Amino acid sequence: MDEFKHYEVLLKEYAEAGAACRNAEQLTRTSLSIFIPLATFLVGAVAAAGFDPTVKLALSLAGFVYAILLANTVHRQSLYYFKYVARAKEIESLIKNENTPVMALYTQGASATLGSRTISNKLAIAAVFWLAAVYFAGAALWHARIIYCSHVL
Repeated sequence: MDEFKHYEVLLKEYAEAGAACRNAEQLTRTSLSIFIPLATFLVGAVAAAGFDPTVKLALSLAGFVYAILLANTVHRQSLYYFKYVARAKEIESLIKNENTPVMALYTQGASATLGSRTISNKLAIAAVFWLAAVYFAGAALWHARIIYCSHVL
Protein backbone atom coordinates (compact mmCIF):
# COMPACT_ATOMS: atom_id res chain seq x y z
CA MET A 1 0.00 0.00 0.00
CA ASP A 2 1.46 3.37 -0.94
CA GLU A 3 1.95 6.03 1.72
CA PHE A 4 -1.00 8.19 0.58
CA LYS A 5 -3.44 5.25 0.81
CA HIS A 6 -2.00 4.37 4.21
CA TYR A 7 -2.68 7.90 5.51
CA GLU A 8 -6.13 7.87 3.95
CA VAL A 9 -7.01 4.65 5.77
CA LEU A 10 -5.63 6.03 9.04
CA LEU A 11 -7.63 9.25 8.64
CA LYS A 12 -10.83 7.28 8.04
CA GLU A 13 -10.14 5.12 11.08
CA TYR A 14 -9.41 8.26 13.11
CA ALA A 15 -12.75 9.75 12.08
CA GLU A 16 -14.52 6.49 12.95
CA ALA A 17 -12.85 6.40 16.37
CA GLY A 18 -14.07 9.95 17.01
CA ALA A 19 -17.61 9.06 15.94
CA ALA A 20 -17.56 5.99 18.17
CA CYS A 21 -16.41 8.12 21.13
CA ARG A 22 -19.20 10.62 20.54
CA ASN A 23 -21.72 7.79 20.26
CA ALA A 24 -20.53 6.28 23.55
CA GLU A 25 -20.84 9.65 25.29
CA GLN A 26 -24.32 10.19 23.86
CA LEU A 27 -25.50 6.73 24.95
CA THR A 28 -24.19 7.33 28.47
CA ARG A 29 -25.97 10.67 28.79
CA THR A 30 -29.18 9.31 27.26
CA SER A 31 -29.15 6.45 29.77
CA LEU A 32 -28.99 8.96 32.61
CA SER A 33 -31.71 11.20 31.16
CA ILE A 34 -34.07 8.23 30.85
CA PHE A 35 -33.14 6.80 34.26
CA ILE A 36 -33.72 9.92 36.36
CA PRO A 37 -37.49 10.30 35.76
CA LEU A 38 -38.13 6.58 36.09
CA ALA A 39 -36.01 6.30 39.24
CA THR A 40 -37.78 9.34 40.71
CA PHE A 41 -41.13 7.65 40.10
CA LEU A 42 -39.90 4.37 41.60
CA VAL A 43 -38.44 6.06 44.69
CA GLY A 44 -41.72 7.93 45.21
CA ALA A 45 -43.79 4.78 44.76
CA VAL A 46 -41.57 2.76 47.09
CA ALA A 47 -41.74 5.49 49.75
CA ALA A 48 -45.48 6.14 49.34
CA ALA A 49 -47.76 4.97 52.13
CA GLY A 50 -50.59 3.78 49.85
CA PHE A 51 -48.92 0.80 48.19
CA ASP A 52 -48.94 -2.75 49.51
CA PRO A 53 -45.51 -4.01 50.66
CA THR A 54 -45.60 -6.66 47.92
CA VAL A 55 -45.95 -3.95 45.27
CA LYS A 56 -43.18 -1.95 46.92
CA LEU A 57 -40.97 -5.04 46.90
CA ALA A 58 -41.64 -5.59 43.19
CA LEU A 59 -40.95 -1.93 42.38
CA SER A 60 -37.75 -2.02 44.45
CA LEU A 61 -36.54 -5.12 42.63
CA ALA A 62 -37.40 -3.54 39.27
CA GLY A 63 -35.47 -0.39 40.21
CA PHE A 64 -32.51 -2.46 41.36
CA VAL A 65 -32.37 -4.48 38.13
CA TYR A 66 -32.81 -1.35 36.00
CA ALA A 67 -30.01 0.50 37.83
CA ILE A 68 -27.64 -2.48 37.57
CA LEU A 69 -28.32 -2.87 33.84
CA LEU A 70 -27.63 0.81 33.19
CA ALA A 71 -24.48 0.76 35.35
CA ASN A 72 -23.32 -2.18 33.25
CA THR A 73 -24.10 -0.26 30.05
CA VAL A 74 -22.06 2.73 31.22
CA HIS A 75 -19.17 0.47 32.19
CA ARG A 76 -19.18 -1.26 28.79
CA GLN A 77 -19.35 2.09 26.99
CA SER A 78 -16.40 3.30 29.07
CA LEU A 79 -14.35 0.29 27.99
CA TYR A 80 -15.16 0.93 24.33
CA TYR A 81 -14.53 4.66 24.71
CA PHE A 82 -11.08 4.24 26.22
CA LYS A 83 -10.13 1.69 23.57
CA TYR A 84 -11.20 4.09 20.78
CA VAL A 85 -9.33 6.99 22.39
CA ALA A 86 -6.20 4.84 22.70
CA ARG A 87 -6.42 3.94 19.00
CA ALA A 88 -6.99 7.60 18.05
CA LYS A 89 -3.87 8.57 20.02
CA GLU A 90 -1.95 5.82 18.27
CA ILE A 91 -3.08 7.13 14.88
CA GLU A 92 -2.04 10.64 15.91
CA SER A 93 1.46 9.34 16.56
CA LEU A 94 1.54 7.63 13.15
CA ILE A 95 0.43 10.59 11.05
CA LYS A 96 3.30 13.02 11.04
CA ASN A 97 4.66 15.74 8.81
CA GLU A 98 8.45 15.74 9.03
CA ASN A 99 8.28 14.01 12.45
CA THR A 100 5.79 16.58 13.78
CA PRO A 101 2.35 15.19 14.64
CA VAL A 102 -0.32 16.66 12.37
CA MET A 103 -3.22 15.90 14.72
CA ALA A 104 -3.23 15.97 18.51
CA LEU A 105 -6.89 16.29 19.52
CA TYR A 106 -6.97 13.17 21.70
CA THR A 107 -3.35 13.37 22.82
CA GLN A 108 -3.72 16.95 24.07
CA GLY A 109 -7.28 16.45 25.31
CA ALA A 110 -6.12 13.80 27.76
CA SER A 111 -4.30 16.42 29.82
CA ALA A 112 -7.27 18.82 30.03
CA THR A 113 -8.42 17.57 33.43
CA LEU A 114 -5.12 16.48 34.95
CA GLY A 115 -4.73 18.00 38.40
CA SER A 116 -8.36 19.16 38.50
CA ARG A 117 -9.25 16.73 41.31
CA THR A 118 -12.43 15.76 39.51
CA ILE A 119 -13.82 12.43 38.44
CA SER A 120 -14.80 11.54 34.91
CA ASN A 121 -18.35 12.01 33.66
CA LYS A 122 -18.68 8.28 33.09
CA LEU A 123 -17.64 7.52 36.65
CA ALA A 124 -20.04 10.12 38.03
CA ILE A 125 -22.94 8.74 35.98
CA ALA A 126 -22.07 5.16 36.95
CA ALA A 127 -22.02 6.27 40.59
CA VAL A 128 -25.59 7.55 40.24
CA PHE A 129 -26.67 4.15 38.95
CA TRP A 130 -24.78 2.25 41.65
CA LEU A 131 -26.18 4.47 44.44
CA ALA A 132 -29.68 3.93 43.07
CA ALA A 133 -29.04 0.17 42.95
CA VAL A 134 -27.96 0.21 46.61
CA TYR A 135 -31.08 2.22 47.55
CA PHE A 136 -33.40 -0.15 45.68
CA ALA A 137 -31.66 -3.23 47.10
CA GLY A 138 -32.07 -1.82 50.61
CA ALA A 139 -35.70 -0.99 49.96
CA ALA A 140 -36.32 -4.49 48.58
CA LEU A 141 -34.78 -6.06 51.69
CA TRP A 142 -36.81 -3.76 53.92
CA HIS A 143 -40.09 -4.62 52.23
CA ALA A 144 -39.25 -8.33 52.10
CA ARG A 145 -38.69 -8.15 55.86
CA ILE A 146 -42.05 -6.43 56.34
CA ILE A 147 -43.79 -9.10 54.25
CA TYR A 148 -42.00 -11.90 56.12
CA CYS A 149 -42.77 -10.45 59.55
CA SER A 150 -46.44 -9.89 58.67
CA HIS A 151 -46.82 -13.58 57.77
CA VAL A 152 -44.79 -14.95 60.69
CA LEU A 153 -46.28 -12.81 63.43
